[in-house]
Amino acid sequence: MKTIDERLTEIEKHLGLMPINKREPQFEVGKWYISHNPKSKTKAMFNYNGSSMFIDGYIGYGITGSGTWTNEFWHREEESGLYVLATSSEIKEALIKEAEKRGFKEGVKFKCIDGDEWISPNRIVNNKSWEYELNSLSKRGQVCIYHNGKWAEIIEEETIKIGGYNVQFPLQFDNNPKYTIIEGNEFTKEFWQAAKLISEHSKAKIMIGCSKQFDVSLDIINQILAKL
Repeated sequence: MKTIDERLTEIEKHLGLMPINKREPQFEVGKWYISHNPKSKTKAMFNYNGSSMFIDGYIGYGITGSGTWTNEFWHREEESGLYVLATSSEIKEALIKEAEKRGFKEGVKFKCIDGDEWISPNRIVNNKSWEYELNSLSKRGQVCIYHNGKWAEIIEEETIKIGGYNVQFPLQFDNNPKYTIIEGNEFTKEFWQAAKLISEHSKAKIMIGCSKQFDVSLDIINQILAKL
């Protein structure tokens, strides 16, 4: 005699229905879900895009169980039913961790995400307070680090060196540097502007350092002024 489950399976097959244990969990498009598998030590998270996990394969973007960001999050069939709606604090914590992994830290310059809502072509991370709202992550007073699955692009800037020392550009209140620091010594924008005028003379040479031991070329001066 067949069991009730076996009879139900036969009926579903006859009617062309998906078996009960294969039915897709009811996810809502645009919502974040987090793994709730008690046997797993890691917590995968994804933002559902509306695709069928049993037919379309990739169902959104998010963070895999190994902690890697992916725009092709794949929900394995055996994990069906092991995801629950993520809280705002869980989403925020995961996105901050991913942002820091990508290098968004104090003083880093980045290019904003494309879109009408973003105004400035580049911003500088200059605050310690993270904010998460409407699937967007930002530093207080700075926007567009992350938005709807897209991440801002960090601008990698070439280091300028003089005599083996890095030329540092401290940020001011308006996020723009006004002077440089070389081996603990400050050199203002006005200093470099005067140095440029002198260097443009064919026989002139700019030497800096405690013993005037570093020869600074006009090319280096122009690179410095371009950042001030």
